Amino acid sequence: MRAEPGVEATGAPVSGLVVDDKGGPIAGAQVAARDVSSPWDLPDERDRATTDDKGRFTLKAVAAGTYRFAATHTDHAPGSSEAVTLDGSSKKEDVRITLQPGGIAAGKVVDAGGAPVPWATVRIGSARGAMQLADVATRQV
Repeated sequence: MRAEPGVEATGAPVSGLVVDDKGGPIAGAQVAARDVSSPWDLPDERDRATTDDKGRFTLKAVAAGTYRFAATHTDHAPGSSEAVTLDGSSKKEDVRITLQPGGIAAGKVVDAGGAPVPWATVRIGSARGAMQLADVATRQV
């Protein structure tokens, strides 16, 4: 999907909608295509789109392959679409990404004596499994 700097990307446009858990549009979400065959697919800024006030986004050129379209927003938990297979020449217009409400985890990690533990790894569990927060910026008070 990435083109060299100064070279136009090839592929077909992909557009869709980012909504909240009630179906309302989410403006200002960042959307990127994630190649499902690559475990370390980290898109650069040229591979991203931002949703408009109606939650719509368009990625101008996505190459042939199978992707999940991932969205992030400061007020919601990250989410992604179902896997979508593209031929690289036909536009795709109906990608839908639903973001669940977000939250904030705050606290202080201390050892048995009450001293702060810098660079601790925190795991937050849910019914679907644990999410790991590692190397997150910390503030010592």
